[in-house]
Amino acid sequence: MSNYEALIEQAEAKAAKLKEEWSEKRAQLEREKLDTMAIIRRYDSTPRPYRDVTDSEYKAARSRLAQISTQISEGDYEANKPVNPLDYMTKAELQASLKELTDDVNGTQYEGQKIPKKDHRKLADIVAIQTRLQAMEDDN
Repeated sequence: MSNYEALIEQAEAKAAKLKEEWSEKRAQLEREKLDTMAIIRRYDSTPRPYRDVTDSEYKAARSRLAQISTQISEGDYEANKPVNPLDYMTKAELQASLKELTDDVNGTQYEGQKIPKKDHRKLADIVAIQTRLQAMEDDN
């Protein structure tokens, strides 16, 4: 297994760990959402003179419900995005991976053999790594 493939596996492991952490956080937000919805239901279902939930508590619960729903939606989006292993790599790892992939593609060990076609997946990875390195340099 090449160094680049090992780095990709590490990135996928980190993403899986983040997804696990999100599922725990999501469960907590879901419980909080149910509690908030119970407050709103209690307010809505009780006639005004008999309410045990104040107007300010009701407004706060409605606001909090919107916040929780937004957090859940955004968290689900982030957790289910495809893994981009380049996001988890340092500049040195990116440069080493770039060198490794370009050496694989530009290898000159074809003595008397038919020259194989270039691997388009590797070429796409090279372009992606170069783009990521350029973005890192632009940020500095």
